[in-house]
Amino acid sequence: GFYGEACDQQCPSCSGHGVCNDNRDGNGSCACVFSPKSGFFAGANCDQCASGYYGSSCLGSCPDCNFPRGSCSDGISGDGSCKCGAGMWGANCSRDCPGGSD
Repeated sequence: GFYGEACDQQCPSCSGHGVCNDNRDGNGSCACVFSPKSGFFAGANCDQCASGYYGSSCLGSCPDCNFPRGSCSDGISGDGSCKCGAGMWGANCSRDCPGGSD
């Protein structure tokens, strides 16, 4: 598609995960897909997962990692695992390490 006063500006691809705001009144911005069927995408070109989602299709939903004790490995290259902060451990970073930090 094209956008702008004369519809002479080419829309970005939106990485195949969004729709360009085209036509005469459009501004060329991408409206990213955000659905459980097609993924949860974000970014100016819809080439990133929305916060809290992971995987190449951005369909994985991050578990509760007890923030700030831990955070989820999200994003396109993320695997959804919890990355625990110093002194924390467990699948959800809910346990204190014996003796403090490890």
